[in-house]
Amino acid sequence: MGIRVFRFAKDSVLITGATFIAVAFAFIAMSAQPAAAQSRVIQKWVATVNDPAQVTSVQPGYPLILVNDATANSEGGVTVAGDICVAVNSSGDCSNLEFAVEAYNANGQKIWDSFIGSAGNQAEANYVAVDSAGNIYAAGREANAAQQNGVQTTSLMLVKYSPSGTRDWIHYYGIYQNSGIGVFDPTGMAIDSQNNVYVTGVYEDYSAGGIGTGTLKFNASGQLAWASLLSQEQSAW
Repeated sequence: MGIRVFRFAKDSVLITGATFIAVAFAFIAMSAQPAAAQSRVIQKWVATVNDPAQVTSVQPGYPLILVNDATANSEGGVTVAGDICVAVNSSGDCSNLEFAVEAYNANGQKIWDSFIGSAGNQAEANYVAVDSAGNIYAAGREANAAQQNGVQTTSLMLVKYSPSGTRDWIHYYGIYQNSGIGVFDPTGMAIDSQNNVYVTGVYEDYSAGGIGTGTLKFNASGQLAWASLLSQEQSAW
C-alpha cells in the first residue's frame, strides 16, 4: 500500500500511493551553464480516484486502485496498471479484485479506464507497455473462484487495448487452456519492433511436479506464437 515511483523520458517522474492514483513531476533545469546548473521540481498534476459506482463495498482506508506498473503513452501522459478492490468480506479482507488499467493525458485528465473481473475472483494487472502504434498491453493474473482439486486456480491474463481504450483482445494462459500447466505468474513483459509481446513468468508444472520458468511470445493479434517452458530440473544451474 506504500509509495511507488516510476521515471520516464524527458525527466518526468510519476509517484503513486494509497490515497491518490498519480502525481506527476518534471525536473526542469534552471541554468544553461553546466557548472552552475541547478534543478527544481515542478508538480505538473495530481489525479485522484473517485469512482464509487465502480466499488460495491470497500473497507475504510483501503485504496481503490493499487498501481503496480506505469508507462508513458501516446497522449503525452501515462497509463497505469494495477488492481481495484470491489468487495470485502465480513472480516474486512478484499474478496474481489479486478484487473485495472487507466490512461491519463499530459494534463493529468483521465481519458479512459478498464476494469476486468468476475464475482469472487482475484485479478490484477502487473505490467503495462505501449507498442509503436500507441496500443496498450497489460499483463497480469486472475485467480478463479472455481477450484480444481480444492485449489483455487490462477492463469496469466494478457490484454490489448487500442490507444483510445477499446479492448481488442484478451488471452489467458495457464490452467484453463494448457494441459499440464498450472499457475503462470508473470514476472516481466516486453514488446519488440514488430509489436510482438513477450511475457516471462514462473509456472506450476502439473505433469512433472514442482515449478518452472517460462517465456511466451504473442503476436499483435493475440495469438500464441510459441512457449518456451523450463521445468525445475531444466532451469536449475
